[in-house]
Amino acid sequence: MGNFEREQTVWLWERRIPMGSIVMLDGDPGGRKTWLALDLAARVTRGHEMPCEENPQLIRGGAAIISYEDSPGRTIRPRFEDAGGDASELYVMAPGQRFTLCDRDCDLLQQYIELYGLRLVIFDTFSACLPGGKSMNSDQDVRQCLAPFWAMAEKTQCVLLFIRHMNKGSGSALYKGAGSIGITGAARSVLICAKDETDCSHVGVAKCNLAPRPPLVSYRVEDNRLRYSLAHGKTVEGLANPRKPNAKKETSAERTQEQKPGREPRPRAPRLRAAPENDEIPF
Repeated sequence: MGNFEREQTVWLWERRIPMGSIVMLDGDPGGRKTWLALDLAARVTRGHEMPCEENPQLIRGGAAIISYEDSPGRTIRPRFEDAGGDASELYVMAPGQRFTLCDRDCDLLQQYIELYGLRLVIFDTFSACLPGGKSMNSDQDVRQCLAPFWAMAEKTQCVLLFIRHMNKGSGSALYKGAGSIGITGAARSVLICAKDETDCSHVGVAKCNLAPRPPLVSYRVEDNRLRYSLAHGKTVEGLANPRKPNAKKETSAERTQEQKPGREPRPRAPRLRAAPENDEIPF
């Protein structure tokens, strides 16, 4: 270790997105993941501070998006410009082209990052960028695909932000992202965003190797722009496992009615309750 000097972490978004790293943004369809990603990109192109930061570092540069889900003209540019972004600093993949997580495209992407001064590259979605024959459920496959991009991100100090869908099961927020846990392992930070029943979205940190977890942030769409505030009463695990609005809790009377006729219900022991706590890139 004598050959390595201690380095200070530079943040694109304080305690959420470190520069020079792979970051996952997980969420269900309709959770406003791309809205959030494009808003962050707009702030990068203007050098504006990120939402709800205490010590903003004001990173400025170009941004790019490699999208297989949204139209550049109908969705990407309108959302980006409504967020106040500089359209001359946003680059998109040329129509008909395909980008994959392979060594050749990694070298090509590095050239564009250096040529255009990119500080943020958005991949929408992770699964669409996998090469043919590779499975996102294979730990070996995803680590082999991401290894050169991990090294390239650190070398260029560019953020590679991958949008990823969540799986349908319940469980820890770390395991909610679709695919192998190796994807989460390769990322320096994993964010989860979800929309609640009031049409308000929330984003929180499920994993970050470089800082304690920051508070969750809430955001709404107002006049085609995102409005942010610190979230209250929300947890990352709650975002990963939202309660179903129509779920009905079985009552004691309903359980009693289901008892077989002629059988007395077993007496229940009393429960002790605790006291309450207070322009295009031609890939």
